[in-house]
Amino acid sequence: MKLFNRITALLSFIVLFSCGPTDNRKSFTDVTEYNDFIIDNINLIDQLYVTTLDDKSGREYCLAQCDSLIIQSEKTIELLNGIQPYDGDSSLAMAAKGFCIYMGAIGKKDLPEFINIALNPNITVDDLPKMNSEAKKLDENYEIQMNKIETIQKALSKKFNYTVK
Repeated sequence: MKLFNRITALLSFIVLFSCGPTDNRKSFTDVTEYNDFIIDNINLIDQLYVTTLDDKSGREYCLAQCDSLIIQSEKTIELLNGIQPYDGDSSLAMAAKGFCIYMGAIGKKDLPEFINIALNPNITVDDLPKMNSEAKKLDENYEIQMNKIETIQKALSKKFNYTVK
């Protein structure tokens, strides 16, 4: 009886620990689906960034878009944290998270500052150098972030032999 109990306990222990933890994150069996999922979410943020800079809609609208940009960036980070790497490669998701972190950060500080200068009805000639400097900084940093994603996307497409749209 003792031997039976020991064998049962040993088998239970083996079964319990051999299964290991289950990764409940979303997985992809096709690399293009993985790519498209990430890029589609990045495109949502990118579109919000564009509408944030739509000066024809007015200052209040642009500032409200900053809030939407922050919220969407946070949601996208959660979505990206909820996916598994594709075949062990998480480089595209990590670059996308970096982009989201950047966009959330500028939505909190840099974009509102720029909008408040650019859409100030009492803007003066003295404000133009600061406005132009902020615009240049935003453009350059945006390009850096997008180039990172594009470079990693191209490397991933080469690694897994798929075509980037």
